[in-house]
Amino acid sequence: FFFKQKTAYEIRNCDWSSDVCSSDLISLCVSLSESSHIASAEALCSGCSIVGPRSPYLPSLSYFVSAESGALAERETPADLAAVILQELDRWDAGQRDPARISGTWTARLSGVKVAAEILKHLELEPRPS
Repeated sequence: FFFKQKTAYEIRNCDWSSDVCSSDLISLCVSLSESSHIASAEALCSGCSIVGPRSPYLPSLSYFVSAESGALAERETPADLAAVILQELDRWDAGQRDPARISGTWTARLSGVKVAAEILKHLELEPRPS
């Protein structure tokens, strides 16, 4: 689910940078379990922030919100998720979320070259020169 709207910050400051990345603001993860939530990764690379439940069955979400890129509900209840969505929308309205920064951060972190280099680093291998 994506929440499409212009924030008060964007309208007040004529900041249309989110149009470059996405017209969406928030991606809501409602999956019960996924080791790496690909839809959230795609949303981050498009400049959206992430909202979802804090759950051991969705381990990637904690990483995805680590760079001021979203928030997690403490419990998996509709009321808690709704409250976190509203808080996240308030962050957008207050200018605390920047789609270009979110997109830039996560595109760099999740690029194939970067991921492969991290795997090799953990395996204590050096990548081949390109």
